[in-house]
Amino acid sequence: MGLALQDTQTRYAHTLEDKEACHGNVGFDFLNFTLRHFPIGKSKSKKLDKTIIQPSKNSIARHWKALAERIDRMKATTLDDVIRMLNPQIAGWCAYCKTEGSSHAFQRLDHLLWHKIYRWANRKHSRKSADWVVQQYFTPDGKSKHGRVKGATQTLRWHSNTPVKRHVTLRKGVSPYDGNWSYWGTRRGK
Repeated sequence: MGLALQDTQTRYAHTLEDKEACHGNVGFDFLNFTLRHFPIGKSKSKKLDKTIIQPSKNSIARHWKALAERIDRMKATTLDDVIRMLNPQIAGWCAYCKTEGSSHAFQRLDHLLWHKIYRWANRKHSRKSADWVVQQYFTPDGKSKHGRVKGATQTLRWHSNTPVKRHVTLRKGVSPYDGNWSYWGTRRGK
C-alpha cells in the first residue's frame, strides 16, 4: 500500500521494564493515553503484571492549559460566564477519558481548577478576606471535596463527578459472526 514508518516518529518501548539508557521511559503514549504494565504481587517467581491505561501527562497538561487560559482571558466577566465556557470543555475531556483509569487525573485537575477559580474570585474582590471569598463562591457539598462553585444560574462541573466506566468484557468463545444477536444486542444496550 506504500505505507512506511518514519524513524524520527517511531520509538520502540517496553511497557514493563526500563530497557533504554534514559530512565523513566517505560510504556508509550497513544491517542492521549499512556499504556504501561505494572508488576503486581510480592512473589518474584510468578512474574505477574497488570496493564494500566491512563491519560497521558501531555494530554492532562494540554487540557489544564486550555482551562487556565480560558479563565485568565475572562478576568472581567461574571462567574456564570466563566462556568458557561468551562463546562463544555470539562464535559468533553471527561467523556473521552472516562473509559480508562482517570480518577487520579480527575482529582488533580479539580484541585488545580479550585485554586484557579479561587484566585480569579480573589482578584475580583481584592479588598475582601479569604473566608468571605470562599463563602461567596464555594458552597459545601457532601459529594465533592471541593464543594460547589455556583453562579446565579449555573454550577461548575467538576472532573471527578464523572464516573469512570470500564468496558464490559466479552464472554469466552463469543464472536460477532456466530449469529448470537441477542447477546450482542444486550451488550450494545449496556
